[in-house]
Amino acid sequence: MKHHQRTSSSQMINNLRIRNQNRKPLSDADLSAYSSDSLEDDKKLFDITDSSDPQKLSGTTSSSDEKSPLGPAEDSLQKMSQSEQKIVLDKSFKKLLQLEQSLHLRRNKEGSFRSRFHDGAMIPDDTTIFDKRSLKESNFYGFFVVFWLGVGLVMFDTVLKLYFEFGFSALFEAAVYSTLRRDVFKVGLTDLVMYLTMYLTYGVQKLVQWGYLDWGRAGWILQNVLQFSFLLFHNGVAMYLGYPWIAREFLLLHSLVMIMKTHSYAFYNGYLWGIQQELTASQQALAKDAMNESLSLEECRKRYEILTSSVEFCEFELLAQLPTTRFPQNITLNNFFHYTMFPTVVYSIEYPRTEKIRWKYVGEKLLAIFGLIFMMITLAESWMYPIVLRAMALKAVPFAEKVSSYPMLLLDMMAPFLLMYLLVWYLIWDAILNCIAELTRFGNRNFYNAWWNSTDWSEFARDWNVPVHKFLLRHVYHSSILALKLNRLQATIVTFLLSSLLHESTMFVIFHKFRGYLLLLQMSQLPLVALSRTRWLRDRKVLGNVVFWIGIATGPSLMCTLYLTF
Repeated sequence: MKHHQRTSSSQMINNLRIRNQNRKPLSDADLSAYSSDSLEDDKKLFDITDSSDPQKLSGTTSSSDEKSPLGPAEDSLQKMSQSEQKIVLDKSFKKLLQLEQSLHLRRNKEGSFRSRFHDGAMIPDDTTIFDKRSLKESNFYGFFVVFWLGVGLVMFDTVLKLYFEFGFSALFEAAVYSTLRRDVFKVGLTDLVMYLTMYLTYGVQKLVQWGYLDWGRAGWILQNVLQFSFLLFHNGVAMYLGYPWIAREFLLLHSLVMIMKTHSYAFYNGYLWGIQQELTASQQALAKDAMNESLSLEECRKRYEILTSSVEFCEFELLAQLPTTRFPQNITLNNFFHYTMFPTVVYSIEYPRTEKIRWKYVGEKLLAIFGLIFMMITLAESWMYPIVLRAMALKAVPFAEKVSSYPMLLLDMMAPFLLMYLLVWYLIWDAILNCIAELTRFGNRNFYNAWWNSTDWSEFARDWNVPVHKFLLRHVYHSSILALKLNRLQATIVTFLLSSLLHESTMFVIFHKFRGYLLLLQMSQLPLVALSRTRWLRDRKVLGNVVFWIGIATGPSLMCTLYLTF
């Protein structure tokens, strides 16, 4: 009976090996079908862009005259001693159950493989909403024009009054402009040093590539230590050197952008290192099973199904990241440099590119950048700064007097702060990001969507800052579900909490105190989202948009005046 079992097992293994040898690579049609399915919902982790020959990537061939259809994996195992083979087999058994539990997460409802990086394929689009031809042909384009005309007239009137009352030099000697000029060269040098230290992340990946570092053990720990040290050191230097609050705020925000960039680069490649290791381990386990005659038919069949599924998925995942530059060939200094220049915080091996730089468009955006900065300085100096002084003066008065004076202070701050909020958003997400994208020939300009039409705060969170939303979706929301085994609600809370803490840190840098006002205001968006989905507000788009704009008008000014007064 035992001899018959070994004979049957051996015959079955031979059949499985023949099936493994003749296993066909994924076709372009399979990958295209998967890609179209993945684009249905950006909250799912499914995406793919193209395919290629998986056998070239794994280093195996399927020639009929090859001695072993499993390639070098079986050859290396044949050279091992029995004790070494037993260690490999025992390790594979320990990981087999864990691998089986994760396999169902790697397929969609139709049974096709799904990539972890659903946002890897960026659709080429070289225009944002305000640059699209459809906007200029819209019936509402006149409102866009009259908004900027009105803002321009207000700024022109303010500048004229300053000129006739104090002289034109008064604007450049004002408090806001003086704060901007202070330590400008030191701040620029600090920012340059901060940028150069980003390349430590590239160094970590090269150490992994050269075999000096294991990403799954010490690599990811070292990367997290680097990120934490990066944030503390550079912002600590800014505070130690006594930079003005505008400079400290700029350095903090830019350091957060750099941390998101390096984190995405490191953990994207780190994930693929893990996939490559799993591919090798699964191939070795298949090779060992093919020589192991002690396995029962059922054990052999079960192990083969799990391990071949693992091999197929790993080949699929490695090819899914774009076949023209295959992992780990993307880990080069040139690739990392271009990534640091691109206006995105989510890493991909390749990005869509435009054919040429439109220098006229660059000139338009540069004009917009400097024009908006001048508007913001004028607005801050002539309208907001006097209100800030009033708010700071209330610190010395009794609490009851503060409370009685606060409503009028808040009302006075709402209009200028709302305008400043809109100008800052347009400066960064339309003018600066589009200018950088054009200079680097970055082909995806999806920096924002029509957030001004939002009917609840979840739409706003997705649309007003698309690059950061994609980062949080991939590296916080989805990662917390996969790594921490959280459900969607728990992952949403974790994502909002992390975002709120980072926003609160910007207030700490300015005021040198932690009050939690911004943290509470941002976390309050979660119950507001739940409220907007009730039957009283769910289908009332106009009411939802009105409630949203009331929040935009009151929220930032409320936060600012609370920090200044209390």
